[in-house]
Parts: sequence; structure tokens; C-alpha cells
Amino acid sequence: MMGLECTVYMVRVSHEQKPCRRIMMETYGAMAHASPTDLTHAGRDILKEDPDSPGSLGIAISERSRTLRRTTTRNTLWEAS
Repeated sequence: MMGLECTVYMVRVSHEQKPCRRIMMETYGAMAHASPTDLTHAGRDILKEDPDSPGSLGIAISERSRTLRRTTTRNTLWEAS
């Protein structure tokens, strides 16, 4: 929409129970992932221990933080709610 990329790590249980939120984010160009994911080391470690993990806000924040460390963008906005 404005040329910005947005990646959201959404707690898995919320991702599944609140599809309208996910769809709205994706409509505006965000990529919404159910956390834990296999995209980060933190997510893979959790999924290895519990493949059916419902996720948690702490896990989603951890995945987001690990992703931020890898990126080299100058302007990064993130919020946990």
C-alpha cells in the first residue's frame, strides 16, 4: 500500500480463532504467520518440542525479535498487543 513490508507473527490460537483479523492484515499487504512458525530458530525449537503448540504472546514476540535482528531495514515499527 505504501511500499512498506509488514510481517506479523500472530499467536497460533488467535490466528485460527480470529480469521477476520488475519484476512484484514493480508488485504492490506501484510504477511500474517501463525506463531510458532518454522521460519525462525525459536519457532522451530518450540515446534520440535510440541508440534501442536497453540503459541503464546511470548513466542510471537521472540520470533519477531529474531526476525528484526536479521533485517537491515532503517525504519522498523513493531508493537505487541
